[in-house]
Amino acid sequence: MKKFTHIVEIDKKLKINDNGLLDAYSATVTAAAAKAGPATVHISLGKRIEAWPFGPDYVQGTGSGMIINKNGLVLTNDHVVRNSSSIMVHLPDGRSFRGEVVGRDPAHDVALVRIDSKNLPTVKLGTSQSLLPGQLVIAIGNPLGFTWTVTAGVVSATHRELWISRQQKLKNLIQTDVSINPGNSGGPLINSRGEVIGINSAMVIGAQGIGFAIEIDPIRKALKDFLAAEEEMIPLGIQGKREKVDLENEKQGQRESTGVLVTDVATGSLADQLGIIKGDVIIALDGQRVEDPKDMGASYPNSTDQLKLSVIRDGNLHEIIARTVAKDTA
Repeated sequence: MKKFTHIVEIDKKLKINDNGLLDAYSATVTAAAAKAGPATVHISLGKRIEAWPFGPDYVQGTGSGMIINKNGLVLTNDHVVRNSSSIMVHLPDGRSFRGEVVGRDPAHDVALVRIDSKNLPTVKLGTSQSLLPGQLVIAIGNPLGFTWTVTAGVVSATHRELWISRQQKLKNLIQTDVSINPGNSGGPLINSRGEVIGINSAMVIGAQGIGFAIEIDPIRKALKDFLAAEEEMIPLGIQGKREKVDLENEKQGQRESTGVLVTDVATGSLADQLGIIKGDVIIALDGQRVEDPKDMGASYPNSTDQLKLSVIRDGNLHEIIARTVAKDTA
């Protein structure tokens, strides 16, 4: 693979977005919540219970979930939908749909619910393998009926185990001090990039700040056939989608990864000025790996004087460096 470097000079600030009015922490939390929030759902349901000695009875339940496929597939906890007689899935935009359980894994406390709708917003599933204690995490859900509540905290520990019944123990849990209450179950635990790294599942009653989320990695592997790449509008005036790409590394040789395939470039946009063309695969922005269209959104809180894009074009690596130059007004 050959490497080429291009330097582009532009006579105005390389303004990516306008989040500079917020402090860094607030900007991080609000931006992350804005990414996952539209695809976080409120689940209400009727449940059948055994009310001995009077026979079966029905109660109302509530929980959370996340849309993982634009054609209506919702990921939640198995214990949220277990023994349900009816399921309603409520979206943040005000729409509601009847839900049907189409998959269950009680051993890992996860379930899939399908709703009859198309072109829905989706969450991005991240990875939980590299989480560190103290790392910022954010929960979105519907605790105690307070819909679409956002709480923030840190990873307290990883790879925890928790007995949730006399017969069942959950393993590889993320422990967090994020506020989690009944109704949060099934909702996303996200990182600072808005990626889902866990499914909020349990709390220790009577304790303060001890909650647990199921790690996303094993679930993501099981769901890979449902997570089709979708085209999205992303910063710089680019339309793109997730794409597999072969990268070369001096130590590791060739390895398969993912990037963002450019499917369209808006005329006159910053990407157009930088020479980005349809068919390019973006793999890095200012040294940060880009594996999904949503990665492009986590760019800059302020304007900048320089940015660097790394793209694969015709099998070669191209680095495009854009610099602001002072406009001559003489």
